[in-house]
Amino acid sequence: MGASWFGMIPVVLVAIIVIVGPGLLLLRLLAARGLLLVAGAPAVSVAFYGGFAVVLGALGIDWSLASIGAALLASALVCFGIGRLVVRRAAPASAVAEPGGGVRTVLPAWALASALVATSVVIGLGSPDALSQTFDNAFHLNGIRFILDTGDASSFSLTGVIGASGIYPAAWHDVVSVVVLATGASIPVATNATTIVLAAIVWPGAALLLARAVAGRGRAATWSGAVLAAALPSFPLLPLTFGVLYPYFLAALLLPVALAVGLSLLGRGDPYGAPAITRILLLVAAFAAMALAQPALAFVAAAFLLVPLLGRGFDLARDGSIGRRVLLAVGAVVLVVGFAAAWVVIGRFGSSAPWGPRVGPRRGLVELLLQTREDLPPAIIVAVLVVVGLVVCFRRPRRIWLAVVWLFAAGLFFVAEAISSPLARDILLGLFYKDPPRLAVVFAIASLPVAVVGAVALWSGAIRLLDRARPAADAGRDRVRLVAGALALVLIAAASILPVRAATLDLRTAFALTDDAPIISIDERALLERARDSTNGEGVVVGNPWTGTSLLYALDGQRVLNPHFNVVRGTAAQTVNSGLVDLADDPIVCDAVRDVDARWVLDFGERVRDVSGILWLNPTAGFEGLSGFADAEGFTEVDREGDAALYAITGCD
Repeated sequence: MGASWFGMIPVVLVAIIVIVGPGLLLLRLLAARGLLLVAGAPAVSVAFYGGFAVVLGALGIDWSLASIGAALLASALVCFGIGRLVVRRAAPASAVAEPGGGVRTVLPAWALASALVATSVVIGLGSPDALSQTFDNAFHLNGIRFILDTGDASSFSLTGVIGASGIYPAAWHDVVSVVVLATGASIPVATNATTIVLAAIVWPGAALLLARAVAGRGRAATWSGAVLAAALPSFPLLPLTFGVLYPYFLAALLLPVALAVGLSLLGRGDPYGAPAITRILLLVAAFAAMALAQPALAFVAAAFLLVPLLGRGFDLARDGSIGRRVLLAVGAVVLVVGFAAAWVVIGRFGSSAPWGPRVGPRRGLVELLLQTREDLPPAIIVAVLVVVGLVVCFRRPRRIWLAVVWLFAAGLFFVAEAISSPLARDILLGLFYKDPPRLAVVFAIASLPVAVVGAVALWSGAIRLLDRARPAADAGRDRVRLVAGALALVLIAAASILPVRAATLDLRTAFALTDDAPIISIDERALLERARDSTNGEGVVVGNPWTGTSLLYALDGQRVLNPHFNVVRGTAAQTVNSGLVDLADDPIVCDAVRDVDARWVLDFGERVRDVSGILWLNPTAGFEGLSGFADAEGFTEVDREGDAALYAITGCD
């Protein structure tokens, strides 16, 4: 505790380099430039970190700045070769020229969106070293510590932090671990610096890329895309409030990049002045990055792109021979059926999730139409722009696909929020753990380009009216347009203040450190941050993970028996967790204590609650023996902060 925002600036700057730098280098070697280069760079960087983490882990090479630098050098040489041998031969020089008139419009718009989003995130976090008061936070932060301790950042190894074996997408953890390695910052500070960069820089860039893909390079598309990126109450703040869904948050940020580049390759969007091979490689990187962060979003991107892909096939079939039509029809059926089957089969892993609907169908429909959820104020302007955008899309054949994509996302959100049918939830929502907030994020991102289309259509209509009112020769016409455009942007931003403010306050609640915080209080955190002074890093510390004791590993590097609440390591650990407080009466407990090298115990009581107010749980289940040590035999108090105490286990000496 005690970090300052001023002192965090160098960490944020390094986080920008970490997140943007590798992708910027590699994409530039592939002849990308302009908005595609800068907005697409984070996707390439994330794919680079997540991919090479797997490679280095398989080769037994430690995850370090040296190994990462060597991997980047090797990647740069490969991209240089591709750029020299393939890219420049595949397209004439004019094809890779900088799109005209973009920088002067894009940079100010991007800066505006970044400032608005950064303000919300900084206010929501409250302090540079704030901790999310949510249950999954311990896994994510402990995962970063595990990477730093073991030198293994592979997605095939991350579950080792909880003593399990399996695959867990580790790209987000990899990125934050590099920020820690490069700055020496604490894990909470590095996590929050990364969050600010992702939300305030990566997200607006991705949103602008998608806005210009669906609505052109004009100022209206660019500025409306920027303001709307900061006006969505469900993104980017919601995944930081609920969960906490750090990997999902990262993957969702990259979804617009995949959509924009995919549309470009399908001939439905801006080519961004880049040859096809460059865009193909960027699309592959974007999908890889999402898969290595949270695979569900890669499925969402594929589902969204499947719609214009089928539309492209229809266009080819319409002007083709009967044989071509039959072949394309069969291919379309196989593609849709195969994708649907994969969606359902892979989604089975989330079928046991506890999340159900939050409202009824009527309320769910209202939330969908008004771009709101739960107690958030409706985002009226966004809702109106979406409706206008849908009308425009349905009236223009080349944009019907965008309306279909929105309807698909809206349907998923509606089922998640309002439909209780177990079968429907298992089939449609298993990929998302049947979790309404995750689908609210997908819905928000799908609404953005539709709202941009609506904003551009309204602006075009307003311009026509202005031109009729003022002749073309009127020197004041451009000034009137400028003022009218500025007023329109101010209106969108002003109308979004209430819902975004409410979302910001929710984020503030999720990160607030108070005397009665849901998981870790002021006293408990103070004790955790100096615990290593008492333990000298020796042995294992026992504590009920529901009460925040598991964060000791992330904060201080001290080994803990229970790094997360949903996995218990073996029979000895179970014995300790269920009977430690009674060790004086049960010699078996001491055998288990010695077996797991438990030397200390943190007692944070039994108070715990879910910051979102959704889960009702018994925090002592499986951990019945981890409280009440003040009056128990065999324990010596070595440190205390308020009601939080650290004891040495002395009854088994």
